[in-house]
Amino acid sequence: MQTYSKIILVVVIATLGWWVMAAQATNITFERSAGCMVINQATAHTLSLELAQNNKQRARGLMERTTLGELEGMLFIYPNAATRGFWMYRTRIALDIAFINAEGLVLETQKMTPCESNRSIECPTYAPQQPYSTALEMAAGAFAQLGIAPGSKFTLGSCPII
Repeated sequence: MQTYSKIILVVVIATLGWWVMAAQATNITFERSAGCMVINQATAHTLSLELAQNNKQRARGLMERTTLGELEGMLFIYPNAATRGFWMYRTRIALDIAFINAEGLVLETQKMTPCESNRSIECPTYAPQQPYSTALEMAAGAFAQLGIAPGSKFTLGSCPII
C-alpha cells in the first residue's frame, strides 16, 4: 500500500510541475518595438513588432496565437549568426519568415504552415541556406502584400519619411 501511495504522489507532483511549466510558458512577455522594412528607394513600411530576445521568448514565439495584425510580427534576435531552424509546433496560423543578416539585409524568405501534430518531433523545420542573426515572422501573405523579399533592408525603429 505504501508503494502505491508513493507512485500516486510522484504522479501528482509531475502533473503539478507540468501545469506550472505550462502556466509559465503562457505568461512570457515580449518587449515591443517598431521596425522599418525598406523595400526600395520609394517604399518602406513601419512594422509593430514583439521582440523575442532570450531562449524562453524564442522558444515560445507565436505559439497559440490565432491572429496577427496586418503590420504586426515577431522579431527573433540572436547573439550570433547561425543557420538554426524554426518549427511550427503549436503555432495556429500560417506565417511568412524572413531570415536577416547582421547588416539588416533580408537573405531569404519562406512560407511556414501550422503543424497539426501534437508531437513536436513530427513538425517540419524551416531553415535558410545561410547564417542569419535575426528572423522576422508575419502572417502568411504579408510579405507578398508589402513587397518584402530578399534584398529588402530591415532596421529597428520607425521608418524615416521617404
